[in-house]
Amino acid sequence: MMVATAQAHIPPHYFFGYKLTEWASIATLVVAVAGAIVWLVNTAIVKPLKVSIDTLSQKVEGIGGNADVVHKEHDRRLDEHEVHLARHDEEIKTLFERSGGNSK
Repeated sequence: MMVATAQAHIPPHYFFGYKLTEWASIATLVVAVAGAIVWLVNTAIVKPLKVSIDTLSQKVEGIGGNADVVHKEHDRRLDEHEVHLARHDEEIKTLFERSGGNSK
């Protein structure tokens, strides 16, 4: 007795119901769509972001070089102020001694 089923015999050159040429077409479509997505992301996101990061990096490097000059100038001015303060302290001490010392 033979049992009749609706299943037909699938030859060995079919995988999951598709021929090899159909699988090649599917793979080609998947690769093409993936390539288009990668190109779009690269063009719309990665390249502009890279340009922005490069510009920001150049600005930060410029600020770093300028900051050294500013710090040196501030150090020089601070040294000058310290000299003036020491001179004023000496002048105040001298004036205080000339006025009679402790006048309490």
